[in-house]
Amino acid sequence: MHYARHRLTLALAVTLATGVALVIWLYPSPRMKPEPRFIVPTVLPEPVRALLHRRMARHAVQLSELGSRVVTLDYERVAELAEAIRSDASLARPTGEDATLLNARVPAAFFDLQDELRRQAERIASGARARDPEALSTAWADTTRACVRCHAIYLSGPR
Repeated sequence: MHYARHRLTLALAVTLATGVALVIWLYPSPRMKPEPRFIVPTVLPEPVRALLHRRMARHAVQLSELGSRVVTLDYERVAELAEAIRSDASLARPTGEDATLLNARVPAAFFDLQDELRRQAERIASGARARDPEALSTAWADTTRACVRCHAIYLSGPR
């Protein structure tokens, strides 16, 4: 009888633990955000997509945090993130015979927009250092505009 009661207790504990695990697995916390899902373009060659995908995944994390820090006016962190984004936007333009095959296959407009991203990130950092919410919000809006234009090229090709 004593053995049967322990077996029953163990069976109930295992069942309860399994149920809790299923609930956690099926209903994750709203704080557990999935990784951004990227649409795969068809207009760029695979090596270019792979290169840009790694970079965009990094930007997605940085820009997501940057957006929330801009809105909450966390000036110090905004300046840090904007500087990191500015320095990371550095895929070399292909020039002459030294151009790598990969960079030569990236649409030229991408490099123009990369330069635009660097300028806007500097404006964000400058607005944050000056603790100027108006300059910061304008620079953030202009940055997202550059991002959307670049993503349009990534997905549809240059127009």
